[in-house]
Amino acid sequence: MKTNPSTTPTLSILIPVFRYNCRQLVETLSKEARELNIPYEIILGDDCSGKDWKEIYDKWTKEIANLLIYHSHENLGAGKMRNRLVEQAKWDTILLLDSDVLPQSDSFIKDYLSSLEPNAVVCGGFVYNPNDVTPDRLLRYEYGIRIESQSAQERAKDPYKSFIAMSMLTTRQVFDVVCYPPEMGMGYEDARFGHILKLAEVPIIHIDNPVIHQLKETSEQFLATTRRYVDNLYRHRVTLKSSEIKLLDTFNKMKRMRITPILRVGWKLFHSSMERHLCGRKPSMTVFSAYKLLYISSLHRVEKPTITQNKQT
Repeated sequence: MKTNPSTTPTLSILIPVFRYNCRQLVETLSKEARELNIPYEIILGDDCSGKDWKEIYDKWTKEIANLLIYHSHENLGAGKMRNRLVEQAKWDTILLLDSDVLPQSDSFIKDYLSSLEPNAVVCGGFVYNPNDVTPDRLLRYEYGIRIESQSAQERAKDPYKSFIAMSMLTTRQVFDVVCYPPEMGMGYEDARFGHILKLAEVPIIHIDNPVIHQLKETSEQFLATTRRYVDNLYRHRVTLKSSEIKLLDTFNKMKRMRITPILRVGWKLFHSSMERHLCGRKPSMTVFSAYKLLYISSLHRVEKPTITQNKQT
C-alpha cells in the first residue's frame, strides 16, 4: 500500500556526517521539502567532528530552514549514528542519506515518497558524475561504476544483497523491528543490515531515484579505507558468514583448501606493485579483487593446537 495522496506526508531527513561540508546537500533537500509544502526536519548527526566543525554546523541552523544538529560526544560510526538519529527523529517517515551525496533529480523527495510502502525499505540507488573524475580518483570511480552502481532492475534481481544504505527511505515501524548493527563498526555493515532485513522479512523496494556519490577519496585514500573495511570484515567473519559477501566466501574457500599461507606470501611480495597499479591510470577491478583477497589472507593466522600431556599418577 503506497502513501495515501490525501494524507499530508511528514518527513525526517537524517544525515550522519564527520568533518565534511555537506551544505549543498542540506540546502537542496530543504528547498525541495519547502516546495512540497510538507512538515519536515533535517537532522545532521555530527559524529564528534571537533570544535571547528561544530561551529560550522551550528551556524547552518541559523541559515537553513528546519535544520537541526545532533552532536555526539564520541565517535559512533555511521551505523550507530543512524540508529541514534532515528531515536531523535520527530516524524515516522525517515529518509537516510550519506553526507557525500547529492540528489540527481529535482523531484528526489517526491519520487521517494510516492514509492513508500508501510514496513518496507526503498532504495533509490546511486551514480557517479564522470565530470568529477580526476586522475588521482580513478580507482574509486572505476569501482563505483563497475561494481556498485546498478539500475533498479539489476538491484531487484537480488534485493537484499544489493542493499547499500547510501540513500534509503523507510518508516519508524521498520526500525522498531530492526536496527543498524551497532556492533559492526565501519566496513561491510551494509551487507550485515541487508541480511538482517532479509531475516526479518522486511521488503526492499528498488527504484531509479539516484543520488550522485561525490568522489572525495583519492585512490590511495580509497585503498586505505578498503583495508580498514576488510579488517572489519575479518573481525566479524563469523557473524557475516551467512551474508553472501563474495570476498568472505572466497576467503573461506581458500582457507578450506589450506592455501591462505601462500596468499599471505603473495601479499608480502605483490601488494606494493598492486597498489601502484591501482593508483595508476587504468586500475583493474580484477587486480583490486585479488588485492582484497591477499590482504584478508594476510590477516589470518592458523592457531596451532594445544597439546595437553596426561599426568601419570
